[in-house]
Amino acid sequence: MQAIVFDSPGRLATREMPEPSLLHASDAIVDIQLAAIGGTDRHFIDDPHAGLTPGTIVGREAVGLVRETGRDVRNLSGGDRVVICPAIACGNCVYCRAGYHAQCNATDAGRQASGPALFGAPETLGGLPGLCAERARVPYAHTTLVRLPDEISNAEAVMLADIWSSAWFTAHLAEIRQGDTVAVFGCGPLGQATVACALLRGASRVFAVDRHEDRLARARALGAEVIHSGEESPVAVLRDLTDGIGVDRAIDAAGSDLSATAGSDTQQTACPDGSAEQPRQSVQLWAMDALAKAGTLALTGLWSGPGASVPIALAVARNLTIRAGFCHYRIYLPKVIELCLAGRIDVSAIPLHTEPMANAAEAYQQLDQHQRPWSKLAFQPAPTEQPAARTDTTSNTNTKADADAAAESAQLDDALEDSFPASDPPSIARPGDH
Repeated sequence: MQAIVFDSPGRLATREMPEPSLLHASDAIVDIQLAAIGGTDRHFIDDPHAGLTPGTIVGREAVGLVRETGRDVRNLSGGDRVVICPAIACGNCVYCRAGYHAQCNATDAGRQASGPALFGAPETLGGLPGLCAERARVPYAHTTLVRLPDEISNAEAVMLADIWSSAWFTAHLAEIRQGDTVAVFGCGPLGQATVACALLRGASRVFAVDRHEDRLARARALGAEVIHSGEESPVAVLRDLTDGIGVDRAIDAAGSDLSATAGSDTQQTACPDGSAEQPRQSVQLWAMDALAKAGTLALTGLWSGPGASVPIALAVARNLTIRAGFCHYRIYLPKVIELCLAGRIDVSAIPLHTEPMANAAEAYQQLDQHQRPWSKLAFQPAPTEQPAARTDTTSNTNTKADADAAAESAQLDDALEDSFPASDPPSIARPGDH
């Protein structure tokens, strides 16, 4: 089969790879219809220290049709159209049952002290083949796959899979409440979606910080007040615009740093050989310094390289709350699907550019070097033979009428609130607890 693989730092290649097969009874094989590259993938691809093995299939976001399932997958059949959660989860371990699907213990025998198990990631994060391929094996398919209603297009599903799921999770992580003032640092696809989700959760003002004019323009279109980090000090502007108080919630949606002119907000970092790097901006320092007393800092995305730091003394002095984590997709992906069906979020507000899988190397270079005004890049495999349609007569597909009725009912607002199994272990604080 054809697949997109990591070739060397910053470079991809399209190659013929072995066909996947069922390895466990809870596996499924999915024919990929559309797959995308996200910010986390770009960290793995671009950072020479990330540990991604050459020849690894990349990509964590995809939609497709179920081709084959193992005997323990009882909620899906061949022909079901599904979106794949970027992080796998068993649904049975103590963390999954408490709602912490990104910290699933069962994904690998030695993962008790590890983070999420991701598709297309280095060995430290599971080492699983990615989804930018004609077909993919999906472990724990009963929880890692989410069946899609017909009203959701493939392009929408790919965007919901990671960007919008992570944004809704991030807004929740930041504890955004009605009337809050919020600053979002980084206006890539995740930052733009986070702006929209912050406003949806009731924020009265949302500030968006970035150095790229096109990203700031999109954030402004979504309702944000924009700050150009290459031309002005974000902390000074945020203080000025909030009468010296600062913002209630600050979100690092950049994953590393936002380059800008050197100034009082910069910090000096050292290379491994002891030499000094050029001054660079610390998003985490910006975010904490811009917070009001008793504010909340949310850290999400994947950091790479030096410069990621959190001044603990400042957090103690101002009674700040720091919340960090990786999205629990199995909880938040169904939520954003409902939001999309109800018209509460406009997935098309963040443009998606699609290329044939054979064009991966050139297209990625253009994206990575900002040679094209692409916000998000997806790849489409060549047409493939479709599996036979399922034979059962039961359908869980929502009709448009059902979606409209749901949007008008009080049950929608209830669905937006986080809920967890009644059997959650009492010793573990649930992600929804404040």
